[in-house]
Amino acid sequence: MPSKISQRKNDIDRYFQEHPVPTVSGLARALGMERRRLVNYKGSDSRLRQALQRIEEFLETRAYGPQSTGFVFGLKNNFNWQDKPDEADKKGSRREASPFELLNDEKLAAFLMWDLEQKHKAAGGKSRRPRTPSEDELRTFMDVPNIPLKTGGGWQNG
Repeated sequence: MPSKISQRKNDIDRYFQEHPVPTVSGLARALGMERRRLVNYKGSDSRLRQALQRIEEFLETRAYGPQSTGFVFGLKNNFNWQDKPDEADKKGSRREASPFELLNDEKLAAFLMWDLEQKHKAAGGKSRRPRTPSEDELRTFMDVPNIPLKTGGGWQNG
C-alpha cells in the first residue's frame, strides 16, 4: 500500500494530467479536502505547495489576455491577489467631486423643474430636446460658488 505522501503525489499528478484548466477547487476535490483548507495550507508538503503555485501561474498567465475576469477572480480569491491602490489613495488624498455628485435630491428636482420651465418658455409650449446644464446653472442650484468643476481636459476650480 502506498504511503499517504506518495498517494497525494499520485493524486496531484493525475489531476494535472486530466484537467488542462486546473483550479483550486478541482485540486481540493481530487485530494479529498475542502478548497478553503487547501488555500490556507501552511504545511511542509512541498509537492502540495508546488501544485498550488502551478495553478497560480496558470491563472496569472491568462489574467493578461482577453476575457481575463474569471482568472483574475481566481487569483484574488484563492491567492490573496489584490488591485494596486492609486498613489492618491495611498497618500490619503481624495479625488475632487463632480458637481453632479454634490447635488442632493431636492436641488436636483429644483433644477430639473427650472430646466423644464425654461424649455417650455423657449419652445412656446412645445417640448425640446434635453440639454446639459451649464456650470453657472449648477452652481446656482447647488449654492456652492467655488466647487471644483470638470471642464475641458481636467478638474479646475471655478
